[in-house]
Amino acid sequence: MSLVTVIIPSWNRPEYLKRCLSSILAQTLKDYDVIVIDDHSVSEQEYKAVVNCFSEKLTLRYVRLPLNRGSQYCRNKGLSLANGRYVAFVDDDDEWLPRKLERQVVVFESGPPNLGLVYTWADSRDGEGQIIYQYRESHRGNDLNPLLDHCFIPSPSVMCRTEAVKNVGGFDEDYPSCQDWDMWTRLLEAGYWYDVVEEVLAIHHVHQGHSIGKTSGSEAGFKIYFDKHSLSYLKVRMYEKLSENYRGVAWSLYAKGDLSSAAKVLKTSIRLWKLNARAWYRWAQTHGARVKRKLQRKGSKPVETSNSSETVENLAFDGLRFQGDVISKLGVAGKNLIEPWGVEFADSYSFFSLESGIGYRYSVLKKDEKMSDTSREISQVVRMKEGLVKFQLEEWLESPTSLRRTLHLTCLEKTNLMDLVLRFRFKHTIFDQGFINGKEYEFVNSQIYHQFPVDFVEVGNAHYRIRIGIFDSVVPANMGSFMYLKDADGSWVIHARMLPRFGDKEVIKLCSNLFKTAPLPQSITNLLMKSTRIKQALYYRGERCPYRSRLVSLFSPNAYPIATMEEGTELMWDVRCQIFPSKPSD
Repeated sequence: MSLVTVIIPSWNRPEYLKRCLSSILAQTLKDYDVIVIDDHSVSEQEYKAVVNCFSEKLTLRYVRLPLNRGSQYCRNKGLSLANGRYVAFVDDDDEWLPRKLERQVVVFESGPPNLGLVYTWADSRDGEGQIIYQYRESHRGNDLNPLLDHCFIPSPSVMCRTEAVKNVGGFDEDYPSCQDWDMWTRLLEAGYWYDVVEEVLAIHHVHQGHSIGKTSGSEAGFKIYFDKHSLSYLKVRMYEKLSENYRGVAWSLYAKGDLSSAAKVLKTSIRLWKLNARAWYRWAQTHGARVKRKLQRKGSKPVETSNSSETVENLAFDGLRFQGDVISKLGVAGKNLIEPWGVEFADSYSFFSLESGIGYRYSVLKKDEKMSDTSREISQVVRMKEGLVKFQLEEWLESPTSLRRTLHLTCLEKTNLMDLVLRFRFKHTIFDQGFINGKEYEFVNSQIYHQFPVDFVEVGNAHYRIRIGIFDSVVPANMGSFMYLKDADGSWVIHARMLPRFGDKEVIKLCSNLFKTAPLPQSITNLLMKSTRIKQALYYRGERCPYRSRLVSLFSPNAYPIATMEEGTELMWDVRCQIFPSKPSD
């Protein structure tokens, strides 16, 4: 067992990995081992050559992932293999000065048992070796305020107590960026302390080229961070700072053309600090741009155009990328077409979602995952409030132009179901048209579900279309098969969806962000649903016509039928996603 385990995630950068390993080999502290996690790089043989070069000089383990999963997954994989008392993280393109590990271990060994993180000063250098930023802030103890203000701790400078990182659950794999900032914050929120070595002992290199991170979604990462840690901001009365943070996120969304999301984030900023003049100015600017876009809707609408290499002849998917339990990337010519895809199902009380942070009131009793170079399979046993189910999801590229997703759900006991959904989302900045049941829709962020008992839905642009089609299904007699298309929150949302044909009971859920689909007591539901007028008004209300009243939107009541599945009942979706050229007339 080593004193320190060093974890290095790497992707398509064997030449940088060699420099990084050389800096680790030069450490004055020798009681360490190294784990290199290869995130399914193309250059496997080059990696093995680098590893072989250092294998006799270092205690080194090389782990190659069967699918590309991202830096957070790589760090967590390394963390699961770590046996050192302390763990140090460094990216393959960064490097350390010789006394880095030694100086940090001295601080840990002389510090309190709840010392969870020690960082050092660091420099950022450009491709010419010139210093472009100096990390020189020094903070100690458990004061969270400086870290909430901004992240001053660069990842390659950090050493953590291994037990502490595991106790807080490792890195959050749902972050497209800011995952390091989130980790350091969670350590302090859990009661751990931090300390600093006031010497420059780490070098962060900034350059062009392959990156294992997902910084293209930086504004999404920031928003996730601010949402997740908003209570910490409010506890220390950093209302104005949090408001300004959200304003910054909104402006990034505005600059990318996502006006709807920008407006929503600005409302959050203003709600936190009503005197934030800059947020009000940006809100007015965003509102004006939305009005102008609507007025121009009948004319030509700007849509991301294809790269020159994205021709009909070579039209094909680049490959899959996973983030957490969901598909996060499906590309064409290097351009990501999608937002995360998932699985959803619900009963009267529980709402399960594969997307972390969305579901409520359920527990996962067992989880298995299998991966290969071309596919992934997830199996989970889920305890709902009104039943117990097992689902198996398999996703794979069956050809360069076709992707398959199969979902099997088995009821392990009598179970109530409101629906079963296989979820797809496509970026509206790439696809300006949606097609279902012979009708064409433009993206206007209507929040309305266009739902029909059909077998396929399409989204498209001037160059190509994507078709989501039902290849096969197993639908119980008391359920029906539907597909829907919705334009909402910057995405085209497509569901392959099973719904009750008739309900064994009905439920009214409060579907606002405040109540998170919590149901009304059944006795109140039964009383209200005796009224035909109330029943007509509430049945799938949010899907047909979102509430306009702010007061009613605080509750957002929706009524749904619930069907009872006997033990052993099986449901199945087999859905194919295909890409093909648009017709000249499209």
